[in-house]
Formats: sequence, C-alpha cells, structure tokens
Amino acid sequence: MKLKIYIHGEKGRMGQELAKLIAADKNISLEENSAKAQVIVDFTSPEGTLKAIEIAEKNKIPLVSGSTGLSKKEFAALQKLSKKVAVLWAPNMSLGVATLAQMLKNLSAISDYDFYIEETHHIHKKDAPSGTALFLQEKLEQSIDKKIKQNISLRGGGVFGQHRVVILGPEETLILQHDALNRTVFARGAITCAKWICRQKAGYYQMGDVLNESKSNAP
Repeated sequence: MKLKIYIHGEKGRMGQELAKLIAADKNISLEENSAKAQVIVDFTSPEGTLKAIEIAEKNKIPLVSGSTGLSKKEFAALQKLSKKVAVLWAPNMSLGVATLAQMLKNLSAISDYDFYIEETHHIHKKDAPSGTALFLQEKLEQSIDKKIKQNISLRGGGVFGQHRVVILGPEETLILQHDALNRTVFARGAITCAKWICRQKAGYYQMGDVLNESKSNAP
C-alpha cells in the first residue's frame, strides 16, 4: 500500500518540487485530504507551521517540517506536538548537510583554531543568517566547546544555498563546503524523512537520526 503524504504549502516552490517527486515514486502518493494522510510535510512559514501542527495533532499523524525563521513559539509548539506524534524538524533537509553536521564532531582536536560560517542564498530568502547556518553553528560550538564569530550572510542572484565552515590554523586552512544545486535535493531529503518517520514512535527527531539508522542498517 502506498504511503499517503499531505503537503502543507503545495503551491509553493518546495511544495511543487515535492509533488513532482511523489508523482515519480511508486511507493508513495500525494494526498489532498489531510484527514486521510499518513504523514504531513511542511515547507511554509512560521505561521504556516503552526497550522501544520494543528493538522498533525487533529489527525494524529507525524509531521516533517523544513520551515525556517521559526521563533521560540513555533519550536515550543513542535515540542508539544512531539509528545503525541513523531515530529522531525530540520532547517535543511539535504542529506549532505546532515552529513556535514556530523563531520563537525571531529573538529574538537583543533578547537584552538579560528572558525567562521559563511552562507549565500538567493535574493528572495528572508531570514539571515539562514536556519542551516545557525544549525551548523550550534553543532560546531558543541564540538569545539567555544563560541564562534558571527555568521557571514550574503543574499543575491538565484543561489539555492551554499554553506561554508572555514577553519583557520597558524599553518593551514580547512574549508568544509556544501552547495545545493537545486531545490530537488531538499524535497528528496524531506520524502526520505517522511518515509522514515512513519515507522517511529512519538518524539522529536532530527536529520541525524535518519542518517544514523541508515548506517546501522547498512550491509
């Protein structure tokens, strides 16, 4: 039986990307009636995410959200919902970014170096720094056990998203960089999460949880 996915914000750019991938996947289908869906995927706004939370709670279905610019109010609502159903929120649904975040755990050995995060996005992106930059900053600071300098945010053109973690040592420089080549990468990651979260019990999950299970199931 196909997994029925309801897209909250279907008419948006990300919603359209999700619809294309769902149409091409024989194991899932697009459900236009949220009451009949098995999972809801949300790429909207802080206000839209609150509405998605209401839908997920009403229908008792898991929620996958990639909305950014959320405040404490929205995060508190997500946490509250996670007591009843499975919830996964990520500022970036790319599996590559999730892998990059895990790579940052290895930087503790050079914690005395200098670090900064630089991100570039298209001219229409409203939040700066991006949710992904703040996410990477959090993971980096946990690894090196110190605060880093303010993120550098650039807005212009049609760049889908570029994030760079720059490490400057006395005799060497290291750059970890992720480039999103299109919006499909985020939609594909969100669908991967939607398939995964339907097998989980109530709780609050992150992309790292999806990656870790994939590793444990690898041959």
